[in-house]
Amino acid sequence: MVRTVLRSCALIVAMAAAPALAERVEDNYWLNGQAFFSYSKTKVRVDNTTNIQPGTLIDLESDLAYSPKDTGPTAIAGARLSNAWRLEGEYLSLSRNGGATLARSITVNDTVYNVGAHVDSSFKTNLYRIAVGWSPVRTDTAEFGVLLGAHLTDFSVEFSGVGSVNGATSAVVTKQAAQLAPLPTLGLYGNYSLNQTFSLYGRSDFFAIKIGDYGGHLIDAQAGVQARVFKNFGVGAGFRYTDYMVRVTKPKWDGRIEYKYHGPFVFAELAF
Repeated sequence: MVRTVLRSCALIVAMAAAPALAERVEDNYWLNGQAFFSYSKTKVRVDNTTNIQPGTLIDLESDLAYSPKDTGPTAIAGARLSNAWRLEGEYLSLSRNGGATLARSITVNDTVYNVGAHVDSSFKTNLYRIAVGWSPVRTDTAEFGVLLGAHLTDFSVEFSGVGSVNGATSAVVTKQAAQLAPLPTLGLYGNYSLNQTFSLYGRSDFFAIKIGDYGGHLIDAQAGVQARVFKNFGVGAGFRYTDYMVRVTKPKWDGRIEYKYHGPFVFAELAF
């Protein structure tokens, strides 16, 4: 965790110091569509609120043969409210599945899937992000600002296979859990126009907090380059790194998610 935070701080400082959101400084409205080619590491634990013994922290790639690679859509929209203030929102969706014969027993809620059982599983997450930004620095070619916002992570997981509940074995036991976890974030952003065609951009959001039934940490950073092909249309590419852990204690979900993903993305953008 300490190393991750240090890496994030270094990335934030680099983005602040170097030219770095995909819109150009002169844009007032923008709509960005991305294809994100992610490489993921995922761990899931589903506890039983009536049982002191927690569930198993399941490594989806190692335990259930999930492919770490996925391609998911991302949509980003933003608008300037004034010279210094802006509003932006984002949607990211990743959906993965896997199945394997277990090399170790795993517990999901009140169900035990024993060694040798074949278990199929799916994991889906939708991330919604909204933020208000303030730019203390904005010139004709450069902008740098701070963000206050929220990440709302809507995740669901399902396990299905031969399992036992309270010692009674059943042919197929399917366990599902789903939850929307809202957590506040702070962030930094910047963009710089190299010339009338090319611009650089960067953004990073982070939190480490516990509020009521929710807690966790997040580092979400991305940077890239855009070419404005026409006056109101551009294309580009970049790289994204996300590391988050969410701990939830709710009737629908009592457990945790540890999710790391990174990879390149390409995008097209309309801006006015």
